[in-house]
Amino acid sequence: MDIQKNNKIISDPDNKDFRLKNFLYYGRTEKNKKITKNRKIMSLIFILGGLLILFVFFLLDPSEYYYYPPCVFKELTGYNCPGCGGMRSLHLLLHGNFLEAFRYNFLIILLTPFILYWIIYEIFLLFDKRLPVPKSPLIITIVFLFIMLLFGILRNLPYDFAKNISPY
Repeated sequence: MDIQKNNKIISDPDNKDFRLKNFLYYGRTEKNKKITKNRKIMSLIFILGGLLILFVFFLLDPSEYYYYPPCVFKELTGYNCPGCGGMRSLHLLLHGNFLEAFRYNFLIILLTPFILYWIIYEIFLLFDKRLPVPKSPLIITIVFLFIMLLFGILRNLPYDFAKNISPY
């Protein structure tokens, strides 16, 4: 049901079409504000799993240990994907070597603030608190995907500048 106010049509939040448009624009709806026990358990699993992964990457250098999984795209095509060098970049980032981490894969550096915010958001959920979720339109996701695609193409070009952003 739409409500008319000041000659503008305001959609009712219970309207299915409004919720879908809201989800596509803002990434989620505000329908369920209560933090359930299952959501808290999921947050705890995310946090502990993430800390375990970070601990493993901190201790074991991916360039020295070969039991890390290889890049499937690299194995099949011989080209670097946008994520190639990401594990080595994360290892170097955890050791504070930002310039070398940037050289292996700068997308990891770009994603770090978002990942940190997500971890803090999950910690707050454990204590029945909510941080604001940034309202970003779908266009931001599309732009980031375009940057990933462009990065994947540029790092495989046979020019000198491409060798500077290629991890191998």
